[in-house]
Amino acid sequence: MLIKRLIVVIFVLIIVLSVSIGCSTNKSSHDNRDLATKGDATSATSANLDNDTQLSSLKRQIDMLQLSLSPQTANEAVESWARGVKTRNGALQFAVLSPELQMKMRQEFSGNGWVTGVSSPWVNDFSITNTGSSENSATYEVRFKLATSTGNTGEDLVKVSVKQNKTTWYITKATSDTKMFNLNLN
Repeated sequence: MLIKRLIVVIFVLIIVLSVSIGCSTNKSSHDNRDLATKGDATSATSANLDNDTQLSSLKRQIDMLQLSLSPQTANEAVESWARGVKTRNGALQFAVLSPELQMKMRQEFSGNGWVTGVSSPWVNDFSITNTGSSENSATYEVRFKLATSTGNTGEDLVKVSVKQNKTTWYITKATSDTKMFNLNLN
């Protein structure tokens, strides 16, 4: 239940951040024109600092939410990622990726507005099977059940690798039968 609440909070923050950036950019340029007309460059700098402070605060808030979503077990990492795939929540998926995968995938997730997948077929359900574990890594198979408006359309099997980094577990790779859910550093 806590994860669901955090997901909602992340979505709200993303929306607030998007709106805030858009509004502050428009407001800032309008303010700057007014101030330039009055010859008050000091106030323009001050307005930009306020925007930078707000942006920095929102980024920090998102970082803290991602930290609170950090999986404490391998299974939790895979469960969160699979739930993110099912709900097309790129922010949740991103939060459980390894730092290396985050660097590689950030632009793709961001460019799609943090919404992943396609409208059809969609993931109707999923099941997770642990296929191997060691002290700081594990492999899983996630079976996504796909559907369209006409009913079930089959499954997609995804092999997922996770590794532990200190106390947090991250997705390091996902390989899909259909390539629909692939994540790797190659």
